[in-house]
Amino acid sequence: MDHTEIYKRFSEANVRIEKIFHLGSMCIHGCIPDALKLSMDEYMDEVTDADDIDIKSKITDAGSLIDYLKEKRRLGFLLHVATPIPYFESNNDIPSITWEKYTTEWIYAETFEEASEIAIKWAVGLYKELVDKNVLQDRMK
Repeated sequence: MDHTEIYKRFSEANVRIEKIFHLGSMCIHGCIPDALKLSMDEYMDEVTDADDIDIKSKITDAGSLIDYLKEKRRLGFLLHVATPIPYFESNNDIPSITWEKYTTEWIYAETFEEASEIAIKWAVGLYKELVDKNVLQDRMK
């Protein structure tokens, strides 16, 4: 996927990247950049094993995070992506969107292409889910 294709597909899906981290190139010589450290609590679920409920208590600092990522070979791409929340204006059956009201999600994948596909699928799926929910609520009124 070249840059033009990425731009086109992200635009069509109404998804943008808020932050992008390549963990393999950021976890060098036992330290990580401040931007990754500051976001650590937000993305912990995406880079750790979901079934290990004690993992958050084990990863208390950048050093233990790096050790964990190397051990689990989770050195791919971590994206913080955003998509607008659709809404319906009165007397209009077509949903509108604005970047003034949006939601975000953390996504992890081994390659940027995989992360991009997950981001696009998430944005499109969320849009459909929220529009369908709104349409269903209107029918029940």
